[in-house]
Amino acid sequence: AIVVANEGSGATRITATGNVISGGGAGISARNGTTATDLRIDAVDVTGVVTGIFASNQGTGGTRVAATGRVTATAGTGILAVHLGGAAGLTVNAAGVSGGTNGIDARNTGGGATRVTAGGEVRGGTGFGLSVSTGGSATDIAINVVDIAGGGLFGISSFNGGSGATAITATGAVVSATGAGIAAHNTASTTNLTIEAATATGASVGIRATNEGVGLTSVTATGPVQGNVYGIDAQNAATAANLTLNVATVTGRLAGIVTRNAGSGDTTITAAGAVTASAGTGILADHTAGAGGLTIDATIVSGGAHGIDAHNTGGGATRVAARGDVLGGIGTGIFANHEGGAAGLTVDAAGVSGGTNGIDARNTGGGATRVTATGQVRGGTGIGLSVTTEGSATDTTISAVDVAGGGSFGLRSYNGGSGSTAIVATGAVSSAMGDGIAARNISSTTNLTIDAATVTAAGTGIRTINEGAGLTSVIAAGPVQGGFAGIWVANGTATTSLTVNAAAVSGGTYGILAVNGGTDITSVTATGNAVGGQAYGIVAVNGSVTLGVDGSVSNVAGNNGTSLSVDAVGASGGFAGIYAVNAGTGQTTVRASGVVQGGANAVFATANNQAVDLQFAPTAVVRNTSLLSSALAVSASGSSVTLANSGQLAGAVQLTGLNNQVTNG
Repeated sequence: AIVVANEGSGATRITATGNVISGGGAGISARNGTTATDLRIDAVDVTGVVTGIFASNQGTGGTRVAATGRVTATAGTGILAVHLGGAAGLTVNAAGVSGGTNGIDARNTGGGATRVTAGGEVRGGTGFGLSVSTGGSATDIAINVVDIAGGGLFGISSFNGGSGATAITATGAVVSATGAGIAAHNTASTTNLTIEAATATGASVGIRATNEGVGLTSVTATGPVQGNVYGIDAQNAATAANLTLNVATVTGRLAGIVTRNAGSGDTTITAAGAVTASAGTGILADHTAGAGGLTIDATIVSGGAHGIDAHNTGGGATRVAARGDVLGGIGTGIFANHEGGAAGLTVDAAGVSGGTNGIDARNTGGGATRVTATGQVRGGTGIGLSVTTEGSATDTTISAVDVAGGGSFGLRSYNGGSGSTAIVATGAVSSAMGDGIAARNISSTTNLTIDAATVTAAGTGIRTINEGAGLTSVIAAGPVQGGFAGIWVANGTATTSLTVNAAAVSGGTYGILAVNGGTDITSVTATGNAVGGQAYGIVAVNGSVTLGVDGSVSNVAGNNGTSLSVDAVGASGGFAGIYAVNAGTGQTTVRASGVVQGGANAVFATANNQAVDLQFAPTAVVRNTSLLSSALAVSASGSSVTLANSGQLAGAVQLTGLNNQVTNG
C-alpha cells in the first residue's frame, strides 16, 4: 500500500509502475492539506479493500488520478477522487475499475472542470458504476467511458451543481441492476446537458436527463435503451432551452420516451427504431412554455395504453410524424394537442390503431391543422380519425386512405376556428355504430369540402353541417351506404352553395339528403343509384325543413338561395325517388336518365314562384313503385312547369303552374 499526506506548501506526486496491493484499507491513499498545491497519482494496477485509489485535495492546485491497469476495491470504491481546492479542477483517467460497492466516484466542490475518462470496464458491485458530482466553483463535467455497470442505483450518475456544462459520452453498454442506466442532473447555475450513448439499460430508467440550467438538453442513443419504468426520461426546467432526442430503439413499461420541456426552446424527438411501452405510452411529450415548438419524428411506436401522446402549450408549431405503424393498446394511437401559437398542428402518419381512437388531433392554439394518414387508421371502440379545432385555429386539412371506427365515427372533423375544412379519403371509411364521415363548420369558418371514395356506416355515410360563410361540396366516387342516410348535407343561413356529386348511394331512410339554408345554388348529381329505403332516394331543398320520424319532409321555409338542380341516373325511395323543393329565388331543374321510382310518386318538384324544368332522358324510367298507370308518377308546381320526356313515364302526372308545357317522345 502507498499512503501519503501532504500538509506542506507544495505538490504531491505518486508514481507506481508496478502492482500496488493493500490487504486492509486503500491501495493508494493521498491527501493534500489546505496549504498544498497539486495532487497527482500515476499508477498501473492497484488493489485495495475499502478503496483502490483514494485522492483528496484541499489545496490550491489541481487533482489528477491516472491508472493504466486494473484498479480494484474488494469491499468499497475502486477510485474515489475528491477535489476541494483550487480552480485547476479534477481529472480521472482509468482503464479497468471495479469496486465491491462503487466503481469510480469523482467529486469536485473546489473549482475548475471535472473530467473522467475510462477506456475499459468499470464495475460497481452493490452501488453505482460511475458517479460524478460537482458543486461550489466547479465548472464543466466531461465523462468519456466505454462499458459501465452498477449493481445499485446507477450505471452512470452525474450531478452538476457547479456553473458549467455537462457532457457524457458512453460508447459501450451502460447498465444499472436496480436504478437508472444513465442519470444526469444539471442544477440552476449550469448550462448545457449532453448525453451520447450506445446502449443503456436500467431497472427503473434507461436514460434520465434533468436540466434546471440555462442551456440546452441533448440525448443521443445509437443503440437500444431500456428501462422497466421509462426508457428515456428527459426534462427541461423553465430556464432551459432546447430539448433534443435522437435515438434508435427504446423500451419502457410506463413510457418508452417521456419528455417535459418548460423551457424557452424547441422540443425535438427523433426515433429511428421502435419505441415501446408495455403498459403505458410509447412516446409522451409535453411542451409547456416558451416560444419553441414540439416535433416528433418516429418510426414504429406502440404502447399498452397510447402510442404517441403530444401536448404543446408553447408558442411554436406541433408536428407529429410516424413513418411506421403506431399502436395504442387500450387508448389512442396518436393524440396530438396543440394549445400554443399560430404555427399550427401537423400529423403525418402511416398505419395507426388504438383500442379507443386511432388518431385524435386537436388545435385550440392557432394556425392551420393538417392530418395525413397513408395507411390504415383504426379506432377500436371510438373514432378512427378525429380532428377538432377551436379558438384561433384556421384551416383544417385531412387526407386519409383507409379509416374505420368501432364507435360513433369513422372520420370526424369539427372546425370551431376561422378557416376552411377540406377532407380527402381515397379508400374505405367506415363506422360500426355511427357516421362514416362527419364534418361540421361553425359560423366563424368558411368552406367545407369532402372528396371520398367508399363509405359505410351504421348511421349516416357522409354527414356535414356548414354554418360558415363559404360553400359546401361533397364528392363521393364510390359506394356510400348508411343505416339512416347515405349522404346528409346541411348548410346554414350564412353559407353559400351546396354541391353533391355522388355515385351509388343508399340509406335506410334517405339516399341523399341535401338541405341548403344558404344564399347560393343547390346542386345534386348522382351518377349511380340513390336509394332511400323508407323515405326518399334524393332530397334537395333550398330552405329549411322539418324531418319527421318516418322520414317525411315538411315545413319548408324560404331562404335566400338561388337555383336548385338534381341530375340522377337512378333514384328510389319509399315515398319518392326525387324530392326537390326550392324555397329560394331561382329555377328548379330535375334530370333523370335511369330508373326513378317511389311509393307516393317518382318525382316531386316545386319552386317558390319560379320555373320548374323536368327532363327525362331516353334511358329514363319514371314510375310509381306500384306500377299502376293510375298511380302518381310526377308531381310538380311552380310559376311554370316544363316536362320533356324522352324515356318511359308510367303513371299519372300532376303539374301546377300558369304556363305548363309537356313534351312526350
